[in-house]
Amino acid sequence: MTKHHERAFPLHPGILPEWQDNAGMTKREYFAGLAMQGLLGSNGNDGTYMRANEIVREAVWYADALIAELAKGGEA
Repeated sequence: MTKHHERAFPLHPGILPEWQDNAGMTKREYFAGLAMQGLLGSNGNDGTYMRANEIVREAVWYADALIAELAKGGEA
């Protein structure tokens, strides 16, 4: 089960325990960044352009949709 606040690249529990609470980006941030790359890479390909705030909003929407689907578990 995936939750938006879980770390994308968690540290091993025995390594730097003092960093465990703030060890990198969350899965939501990571997934949004990946979605944003795709949106930026295709922005303008069809003759229309999205503004930065629209790209950011959509990237987070895609990240949340992916996390919600993953949280359901089971087969896709």
